[in-house]
Amino acid sequence: MQAEEVAQARPHGLSRRLVRQVAEIPGCAAPRIDAIVVPTNRPAAYLGFAASLAAEAGARLVVMCSGSARAQDIGGLMTGQTAQEFIGVQVPDGFSHPLVGFLSSHDGDAAEGRQGDISLKRNLGLLMGRAMRWRRLLFLDDDTRGIGTVDLVRASLLLRSTSAVGFFIDEFPDHSVVGHALRLAQATQQTFVSGGALMVDPSAPAPFFPDIYNEDWLFLCDWTRRRRLTSAGYARQLAYAPFDDPARAHREEFGDLLAEGLHQLIDQGRRIRDAGTAFWAGQLAERRQRITWSAEAVRRSTAVSDALRERVVIALRAAVARLDQINPASPGRFIDAWRGDLRVWAARYREIPPLGSLAKALDQLSLAAEVTAPVPRQDLAPLASTGGSRDCRKARIANRLEPPRYVRAPPAGFRSRRRRRRGILGLVRAARLVG
Repeated sequence: MQAEEVAQARPHGLSRRLVRQVAEIPGCAAPRIDAIVVPTNRPAAYLGFAASLAAEAGARLVVMCSGSARAQDIGGLMTGQTAQEFIGVQVPDGFSHPLVGFLSSHDGDAAEGRQGDISLKRNLGLLMGRAMRWRRLLFLDDDTRGIGTVDLVRASLLLRSTSAVGFFIDEFPDHSVVGHALRLAQATQQTFVSGGALMVDPSAPAPFFPDIYNEDWLFLCDWTRRRRLTSAGYARQLAYAPFDDPARAHREEFGDLLAEGLHQLIDQGRRIRDAGTAFWAGQLAERRQRITWSAEAVRRSTAVSDALRERVVIALRAAVARLDQINPASPGRFIDAWRGDLRVWAARYREIPPLGSLAKALDQLSLAAEVTAPVPRQDLAPLASTGGSRDCRKARIANRLEPPRYVRAPPAGFRSRRRRRRGILGLVRAARLVG
């Protein structure tokens, strides 16, 4: 097969066929969003959108800080906001805890592509949510935009019948360096649901985020296989320059190879254990052809400037160089360690008791809330109807987890039956008193 045929044979990235997409859902009162968790290593200026969204939804904002992000700066976000709480948690450099210690984290190929501490922060967010028995937790990256309260209502309602609800990030597409190069080369490709905007129920069993590039796709892998992943719509992220650092393409290759290979198996209805050395050798060869084709297409393109063309080609060379270092047995070795970690994590997660206090939950994780800023809670945050049935009452987020029993008009005869039942019960009570 020619390189161009390989590049166009199937879309780059994960197939959206694996994500349930619901065109319309009945409008009704949505469960409250318990927390928006933002992992960040950037200054507080990047958190303005998350703070506003938390305020509008009446949710607590939990910011997991490291690097240039400082927990003590979170208090400055409170100006004019009405969220339940703004909480900054400083995650120290080199932080470790038995609950988030994984064998797969020591894999050499995974370690070479490690993307800071975002996996650690998301796992800590899950553990906090589990201890608090939160039912609606939104993971939100500090560069994600384009989500409003109506989107949160939709996601919250969809989560009742699925395990995770995310958003497709199409405006500045959420791709790897190779993905952006293929976009410039006009190759067919799609974005997929990511951890940049993802709602889960941490009170229920959940997987963990492995310490590797594309950790969110691996987190979602089993739910994707069981068709328990749903999209609530679209979001966008802030633009960045993917080709400025060739080392980025080098770091991403193992995680990109692994995630796309696993989801290709799922899309084909095959099992993960079907991915032997021969499968990964084929994936490596196909990916190398795809990258080589994209480099040639960018060189020939008249729509790409000379300066950008040079940066793209250098980045793709770095990606190919990394591919040449990967042994076809390496992905299988990582998968074995990861699946073992999943079993250990499931047992740990199941045993976490309800603590009822965020301070206690953080103490169990050897962390502390550097800033806890409670403010008056919004009793009712008005939210627009999601466009469902015409006779649905306008949805509002109330300070409770469950919706009212009836969100539509009561069935015919309901009130009269209720009155008769109350009358009968009153007569019975009266008879008992007389007796």
